[in-house]
Amino acid sequence: MYKQHKTFFEYTHFHHNTFSEKLRTYGKSEDEIERIRMSGYYLPEYDIYGNGDTSYFLDSFYGGYDHTSRFGFNGGLLDENEPYGRLSRDNRIVSKIRSIQDAFEAIEKATNDLNPEIAKRICFRGECRKHTIRRSIPNPYYSYSDGSELLMLPSYWRQFKDSGYMDRPLQAEYRTTLGMSMFSDMILYDGIDVKKLIEYNYEKYGDYTMSDLEDFPEPENQELYRRYLTKMDHVLWSNECVSLEQHYGFQTTHLDVTFDLPTAIFFALNKFTYLDRNIPSATYTLDDRIDSEPTVFCFLFPRQDVYYERDMITGYNMFDATPPLRPLQQKCSVFRTDAMEINWAAKHVILELKLERDFNSKDIPTYDHLFPPPEHDLFYAKLLEQKKRHHDVWKSVIEYK
Repeated sequence: MYKQHKTFFEYTHFHHNTFSEKLRTYGKSEDEIERIRMSGYYLPEYDIYGNGDTSYFLDSFYGGYDHTSRFGFNGGLLDENEPYGRLSRDNRIVSKIRSIQDAFEAIEKATNDLNPEIAKRICFRGECRKHTIRRSIPNPYYSYSDGSELLMLPSYWRQFKDSGYMDRPLQAEYRTTLGMSMFSDMILYDGIDVKKLIEYNYEKYGDYTMSDLEDFPEPENQELYRRYLTKMDHVLWSNECVSLEQHYGFQTTHLDVTFDLPTAIFFALNKFTYLDRNIPSATYTLDDRIDSEPTVFCFLFPRQDVYYERDMITGYNMFDATPPLRPLQQKCSVFRTDAMEINWAAKHVILELKLERDFNSKDIPTYDHLFPPPEHDLFYAKLLEQKKRHHDVWKSVIEYK
């Protein structure tokens, strides 16, 4: 349904007349109509079943068709007689903590009424500062009483934050470098002299395809075929390459989370700092800013993809000759978003852990553990090697010092 429109604004503008007329029917002024539209609410072209339906409109920040993102024209979002936050996130559980033990106890208390199997699915994200946004018309289910909303944007969508979110593309405009055969092959087939092997095979067997390698007895051919099959499994049928790119510095529509609480606490206490944006190179240093708000956000997601990604990361085998260590050390996962749910993560925060100034950082993982150097992380070493050879292709890879 998006093909004829490039940006979110173009898509909503296409339905402008119908949407506006419906709002006028319920007494909305032209100013109110503009505020609603420019806040990111839109009239869907189809309902959840693929049928045309103009009986409700949606909030593109949070996605989905549940009652917190779908609004009828006769109430809900349009009932502005009550102040913002009448259903607000001011009531979200917030706990102040001074140690890892405090954090675990707060999580146990917050999840006490949950099924134990569901409670195990909680994951975390640490941030040095709490980011919010102020839309002209905030979502009543996810806004604070002052009208602000928690902002949890993947790196790709951050360039469209604030007023620019109306100009975001309906289809993310980036390509996964690791999913492009010519470049991923440089790492995938590392250690195999592919050119020499191709010449050898042609002289011995004549014309052949990759599938023919299965019948070639040479160990090198068997290994080449094995790696070829893993690529077919992972690049064509899964999201693994995008997940890896997210962990190694590329901008994607995925947001990092971790299933390890101490790891999340590290990122809450230490800020990302560019050392040289042209390279780019960066590091993480203790955030001692006065206005720092170290917070660990605890999520409980209904969608299974974030848990699928977690299990996939622990079983990476596409690059088993040069294993990616960083995502394993960080016990990472990612979840995907699209243009109609850019802030989807924020709606699933069930607990905020506020780190006090005297927080005891004992047992927090070290920087070198979470960002193992190239001599330990062989995949990272190969990324840096390819970056030197083909900088334009791999320039997004961040060199951590």
